[in-house]
Amino acid sequence: MAEYEARRSKNTRFSRRAFAALLQVSSGRLHEIMKGQHPITLKMAKKIIAKLTFDEKKADYFLRLVESEAYLRVDGRKRVRPKSTRLLSEDEFALVSDWEYFALMALAETATFRSDIPWLAKKLGISEKRAAEVVAHLLKQGLFNRDEAGRFKNTYTSMTTLIDIPSEVVRKANIECIRQAIENVDRIDVMKRDVSSLTLPVDMERISEVKALIREFKSKVTALMAKEQTTEVYNLNIQFIPVSEIGI
Repeated sequence: MAEYEARRSKNTRFSRRAFAALLQVSSGRLHEIMKGQHPITLKMAKKIIAKLTFDEKKADYFLRLVESEAYLRVDGRKRVRPKSTRLLSEDEFALVSDWEYFALMALAETATFRSDIPWLAKKLGISEKRAAEVVAHLLKQGLFNRDEAGRFKNTYTSMTTLIDIPSEVVRKANIECIRQAIENVDRIDVMKRDVSSLTLPVDMERISEVKALIREFKSKVTALMAKEQTTEVYNLNIQFIPVSEIGI
């Protein structure tokens, strides 16, 4: 843990045993946690936050990291990301956060994709200049490459960011996706899109379970769409947001 290293840098006599005592966990369990052999539960995370007196921002970040790690585990086992998945840092995501980048990369996975700038521009409803800029930037960032025939190909089959890590860049990208849905809801035939909502009472202790279900749903939708039969690019936006004032 970074917190252990920080404390040890200030006091070289600060041992892992002392750190375990501070957190009120066994030395063996702390060793497993630090080696990534045992997950930190949300209950344990809240206990650690209290013991280390994290401020609100640091506590929120730590909880998001724990939730992210929990998502990558299934029945106590580590969920393995495919080797062809690229984990983007916030800085890397910022470089390709405009909607056209991910739309074009998704389009490259369709069966009807053409490596032709005028076609790409028409398909995404953008100018040819913008389409050329997006392609050039994807090539420069190593997210696109060309095969022997000169066709554009995705370097990775999928990309992701750290789950639930607060980020202004990610928030702006999410808002852009919602904006697109608002603009297209009346334009697209109801048989070719779906917009629905549900208002329900919520147990705050089970929020992480709901998030896990949402992520599983998104994974299943992705698996359902066989690449050999795809022709279009859609956004799947799922919002789970409180409408009541929390804690009042």
